Amino acid sequence: MDHLETHFGHQHVPMSDLVAAILSEQLGSSGPDLSRVARLLSLHPRSLQRSLFKEATTFSGVVDRVRRSQALDLITTTDLSFSRIAASPGMQEQSSLTRAVRRWFDTSPSRLRREGQEPKGHSALID
Repeated sequence: MDHLETHFGHQHVPMSDLVAAILSEQLGSSGPDLSRVARLLSLHPRSLQRSLFKEATTFSGVVDRVRRSQALDLITTTDLSFSRIAASPGMQEQSSLTRAVRRWFDTSPSRLRREGQEPKGHSALID
């Protein structure tokens, strides 16, 4: 809660953003846990689910969004192995990362890494 207060204060923040902030801090250390996140927000798990539903999302949707963001950042800005990247957002195996990247970006992790290091829309000049 201290982290949320520091970063979000008392302004109205969508529940999905609060959940995403909590998950982004916890995904690598353990799997996503609706009950734990609800407890941190001083809510019953069902109340959290209803709040997310009002925002047209679900807990698993927020988990997927956080994983996507973390994976994209790690793939395009680091040279970590794909198995280490998979572990960071809490995926079990490298194959889980590969399937997820294909679903999110319609490409492979290695191609995403190559394209992420080149300027978008520009091909390398050939002498």
